[in-house]
Amino acid sequence: MRRKVKVTLLAAGVIVAGAAIPATGTVTGGVRTTDEFDQVVRDADVNNNPDFVQVYVNNVENRPKAHWVEKCRGDHKDLIYYMKNREYSPDLFLVQQIRHQRQLDHLTKLMTKKLDGVYANVIAIPKPRKQIKKKCGGKKKRQTNAIIYRVGRFKELSAKWTWQSLAYNSRESTCKKNSQDRTVNVATKLWDKKADRSVNVASIHWPSKRSHGWPCAEKNLDAVDRQINKRTGGSLRIFGGDFNINWGEGNQDWYERANGDLGGYLYNYRDAIYDDCSERGVLTGCLADNWTFKNEKGKTRRIDFLFTQAGPSGASSLPKIGEEATVTFDAADKADEKYTRGDKEGLNYSEHRAITARIHY
Repeated sequence: MRRKVKVTLLAAGVIVAGAAIPATGTVTGGVRTTDEFDQVVRDADVNNNPDFVQVYVNNVENRPKAHWVEKCRGDHKDLIYYMKNREYSPDLFLVQQIRHQRQLDHLTKLMTKKLDGVYANVIAIPKPRKQIKKKCGGKKKRQTNAIIYRVGRFKELSAKWTWQSLAYNSRESTCKKNSQDRTVNVATKLWDKKADRSVNVASIHWPSKRSHGWPCAEKNLDAVDRQINKRTGGSLRIFGGDFNINWGEGNQDWYERANGDLGGYLYNYRDAIYDDCSERGVLTGCLADNWTFKNEKGKTRRIDFLFTQAGPSGASSLPKIGEEATVTFDAADKADEKYTRGDKEGLNYSEHRAITARIHY
């Protein structure tokens, strides 16, 4: 199901002051962050460069707000202001854990209002079932996944397609379809109007360890590869999301199958953050610094990924990736403060840190 949400920038009160200035990166503790947030207005412009696509991925955790119960409070708009402070607005935003179609439409409208560009969306399940009733005072009882794309850059070439992630069934000693709506993945085929090429895109959410997802990581990767290649002819395949498993947790073979820079002995995809850390020659510490999730005990894990592959199915190659970054909560807070002069101190945009990169054809 596709929704297009348009907002007139003038009517929305959005004024672009001056030309966009490239957001060159600095490296702090192995994490690539934006430059100092100085007095320069650096509103993101649309990306009309046919050579690459600007991509973001984030588990948005049902878009937390300041009035939520204590452990769940957040400031979801921080990430939008981070996007606004970069050189280019997103061409693609792969979203996990959105509540339903109405909340997705609200996020799409917010992006259209705050950023340069008009956005549309594709959702896995428009009205997911109530399955997590008690967490965060019921704010997370419905969860699904989605793709947001900029309509000035892309148009849909096919209807969406979905598939359920697998979880281990101990009674039958095998991996079977999980029962959670939040682990239904969604994909679509898009036409890049600037590059005259097609792109297969998917938003991914695998079951957690508690939901018995770890033993099925390899099979879930197999399914992603089948599904992302379901519509043939794409010049790029891009998928990302919350995998709920780190490289080396429980079963690391899934990752070595996927990562072409490790040999990718089965699937040959490029992991955006691994690529960046490898190029900088500080692989181990860099990957640890680029964690995406921290639990209540302070343990950090890199469980969110952005993968890509170029070339036709069966003759794939590893594309160039640039401007890779893990979006730190501090960088997003500073972007919010810059544009609103009133960031909600101590509140993060999600429990998961986002990933962004420029993926080249």
